[in-house]
Amino acid sequence: EDLVIMCTASSKPSLEEVRSKVQSLEELAEQGGIGQAPAHSGLLSGEWELLYSPEDVTRSSPFFWAFRRAFPDQSDQIFSITDSIPAPIKEVGSATQTIDMDAKTFVSRVKVTTLGGLAT
Repeated sequence: EDLVIMCTASSKPSLEEVRSKVQSLEELAEQGGIGQAPAHSGLLSGEWELLYSPEDVTRSSPFFWAFRRAFPDQSDQIFSITDSIPAPIKEVGSATQTIDMDAKTFVSRVKVTTLGGLAT
Protein backbone atom coordinates (compact mmCIF):
# COMPACT_ATOMS: atom_id res chain seq x y z
CA GLU A 1 0.00 0.00 0.00
CA ASP A 2 2.82 2.43 0.84
CA LEU A 3 4.40 1.80 -2.57
CA VAL A 4 1.13 2.53 -4.36
CA ILE A 5 0.64 5.74 -2.36
CA MET A 6 4.23 6.76 -3.08
CA CYS A 7 3.90 6.14 -6.83
CA THR A 8 0.53 7.88 -7.19
CA ALA A 9 1.39 10.97 -5.12
CA SER A 10 1.27 14.34 -6.84
CA SER A 11 5.03 14.76 -6.40
CA LYS A 12 6.83 11.99 -8.27
CA PRO A 13 9.34 10.02 -6.18
CA SER A 14 12.87 9.47 -7.41
CA LEU A 15 13.84 6.21 -9.04
CA GLU A 16 16.12 5.48 -6.07
CA GLU A 17 13.25 5.98 -3.59
CA VAL A 18 11.08 3.53 -5.54
CA ARG A 19 13.91 0.98 -5.84
CA SER A 20 14.57 1.20 -2.11
CA LYS A 21 10.89 0.67 -1.26
CA VAL A 22 10.57 -2.27 -3.68
CA GLN A 23 13.71 -3.86 -2.22
CA SER A 24 12.37 -3.58 1.33
CA LEU A 25 9.03 -5.10 0.23
CA GLU A 26 10.88 -7.96 -1.51
CA GLU A 27 12.82 -8.65 1.69
CA LEU A 28 9.60 -8.70 3.75
CA ALA A 29 7.94 -11.04 1.25
CA GLU A 30 10.91 -13.41 1.27
CA GLN A 31 10.91 -13.51 5.08
CA GLY A 32 7.23 -14.40 5.11
CA GLY A 33 7.49 -16.91 2.27
CA ILE A 34 5.23 -14.81 0.06
CA GLY A 35 5.94 -15.06 -3.63
CA GLN A 36 7.26 -18.59 -3.52
CA ALA A 37 4.50 -19.84 -5.84
CA PRO A 38 5.65 -20.54 -9.38
CA ALA A 39 5.09 -17.81 -11.94
CA HIS A 40 2.57 -20.01 -13.73
CA SER A 41 0.33 -20.18 -10.64
CA GLY A 42 -2.05 -17.65 -12.16
CA LEU A 43 -1.28 -14.89 -9.65
CA LEU A 44 0.08 -12.72 -12.45
CA SER A 45 -3.02 -13.09 -14.63
CA GLY A 46 -5.11 -9.95 -14.93
CA GLU A 47 -4.83 -6.33 -15.94
CA TRP A 48 -2.04 -4.30 -14.37
CA GLU A 49 -1.79 -0.52 -14.54
CA LEU A 50 1.59 1.19 -14.61
CA LEU A 51 1.76 3.49 -11.58
CA TYR A 52 5.35 4.69 -11.85
CA SER A 53 7.92 5.15 -14.54
CA PRO A 54 11.11 7.21 -14.37
CA GLU A 55 10.49 8.20 -17.99
CA ASP A 56 7.53 8.85 -20.28
CA VAL A 57 4.74 6.29 -19.77
CA THR A 58 4.82 5.41 -23.46
CA ARG A 59 8.21 3.76 -22.91
CA SER A 60 6.42 0.87 -21.18
CA SER A 61 5.26 -0.26 -24.61
CA PRO A 62 7.16 -3.15 -26.24
CA PHE A 63 7.19 -1.02 -29.40
CA PHE A 64 9.47 1.50 -27.70
CA TRP A 65 11.60 -1.25 -26.13
CA ALA A 66 12.16 -2.71 -29.60
CA PHE A 67 12.76 0.72 -31.12
CA ARG A 68 15.37 1.56 -28.48
CA ARG A 69 17.10 -1.77 -29.06
CA ALA A 70 17.04 -1.45 -32.87
CA PHE A 71 18.26 2.17 -32.89
CA PRO A 72 20.25 2.65 -29.66
CA ASP A 73 22.14 5.70 -30.92
CA GLN A 74 19.12 7.54 -32.34
CA SER A 75 16.25 6.53 -30.03
CA ASP A 76 16.79 9.18 -27.34
CA GLN A 77 16.89 11.92 -29.98
CA ILE A 78 13.67 10.64 -31.62
CA PHE A 79 11.97 10.24 -28.21
CA SER A 80 12.89 13.80 -27.23
CA ILE A 81 11.05 15.05 -30.33
CA THR A 82 7.88 13.07 -29.60
CA ASP A 83 8.08 13.88 -25.87
CA SER A 84 8.14 17.60 -26.59
CA ILE A 85 4.82 17.59 -28.49
CA PRO A 86 2.59 19.73 -26.26
CA ALA A 87 -0.94 19.05 -25.05
CA PRO A 88 -3.57 19.13 -26.47
CA ILE A 89 -1.81 17.95 -29.63
CA LYS A 90 -0.60 14.86 -27.73
CA GLU A 91 -1.88 13.61 -24.38
CA VAL A 92 -0.74 10.39 -22.72
CA GLY A 93 -3.16 8.47 -20.53
CA SER A 94 -2.84 5.22 -18.65
CA ALA A 95 -0.54 2.34 -19.51
CA THR A 96 -1.80 -1.18 -18.83
CA GLN A 97 -0.51 -4.69 -19.32
CA THR A 98 -2.86 -7.63 -19.46
CA ILE A 99 -1.41 -11.03 -18.65
CA ASP A 100 -3.29 -14.26 -19.34
CA MET A 101 -1.24 -17.21 -18.12
CA ASP A 102 -3.74 -19.75 -19.52
CA ALA A 103 -3.74 -18.27 -23.02
CA LYS A 104 -0.03 -17.37 -22.70
CA THR A 105 -0.62 -13.79 -23.81
CA PHE A 106 0.82 -10.47 -22.75
CA VAL A 107 -0.84 -7.33 -24.11
CA SER A 108 0.61 -3.89 -23.46
CA ARG A 109 -1.49 -0.76 -24.07
CA VAL A 110 -0.75 2.92 -23.69
CA LYS A 111 -3.56 5.43 -24.21
CA VAL A 112 -2.36 8.27 -26.41
CA THR A 113 -4.73 10.83 -27.86
CA THR A 114 -3.84 13.40 -30.43
CA LEU A 115 -5.48 16.55 -31.70
CA GLY A 116 -7.73 16.93 -28.69
CA GLY A 117 -9.07 13.39 -28.92
CA LEU A 118 -9.78 13.34 -32.65
CA ALA A 119 -7.28 10.49 -32.99
CA THR A 120 -6.48 7.77 -30.43
